[in-house]
Amino acid sequence: MAPLHPLYQNGQLAVIHAVASPYRDRSHFDGQNLLENGTPHPGGNDGWLNRALTALKADPGASLAFNQQVPLVLQGSYAASSWAPKGGGLDTNSDYMKRVAALYKDDSELSPAFSEAIETQQMAAQSLSGDDLTAGKKRQGRRPALRRGAHGLVLPRALQRPRVAVLEASGWDTHFRQGTTDGQLALRLGDLAKGLAAFPAGLGAAWSRTTVIVVTEFGRTVAENGTGGTDHGTGSMMLVLGGNVRGGQVLGKWQGLASGDLYQNRDLMPTTDMRSVFKTALYTNFRAPQAVLESSIFPGSSGAPLVSNLFV
Repeated sequence: MAPLHPLYQNGQLAVIHAVASPYRDRSHFDGQNLLENGTPHPGGNDGWLNRALTALKADPGASLAFNQQVPLVLQGSYAASSWAPKGGGLDTNSDYMKRVAALYKDDSELSPAFSEAIETQQMAAQSLSGDDLTAGKKRQGRRPALRRGAHGLVLPRALQRPRVAVLEASGWDTHFRQGTTDGQLALRLGDLAKGLAAFPAGLGAAWSRTTVIVVTEFGRTVAENGTGGTDHGTGSMMLVLGGNVRGGQVLGKWQGLASGDLYQNRDLMPTTDMRSVFKTALYTNFRAPQAVLESSIFPGSSGAPLVSNLFV
């Protein structure tokens, strides 16, 4: 992850070790659900980021998911949008699209939603130069998450409205032949580092007031399994980077890797609740009242205190 080292040296990247959600079982589905809904138990049908936008009365169009669908973290009463590049793009001025718009024009709910989707697509297409589209096509196949991320660097500059964006990257479930400094995990970490390292230049002046949080629903086991991989672990890590981050530091209490210090004798022991980091970002960057954070946005999170010294 060498591409991230300059950001750490420049004080724009902090690493938080031994983090986890309150979830302690080993289901990917439930772990992801709990990470995104922000409650103490899986099963919620709305996301903590959506509840934050609702509670803070965010302007329409303030959030965007770089995905075909809106992920759970952005689902809820606040109307979030999603966008993803599709080859040559959608011809929003085609006769077919005009006919669809005509069908929706008298519907009070579908007409404005359809118009907003078309507007988003048109802005995205206008913001992407020929070089951007060509580069995207060259990257197709092996690194779709980075391709979406590269387009994402351009899109917020054109839209001007989104204050929150969500990007998902899959392929981290390395149960076999994981490798060490080489192998499938090292390749994915390298791609992630390159993508994140491009954000400062891609966002330009906006980088100084930007916070990027990188998080996963699981850690990895401390020891390899019998097939040279790691299974569903508990304690993990988070990256927090941006122009307003007090970086160049490693935060979190490190319990150690000795057998007696592990969770269930196999996992890194979590010592920081990831909701503490989310709450701190909302409290610092959006001025979210702490009482609101612990009631409507992250209910049952009073035991997850704010993280000190994380932001400038």
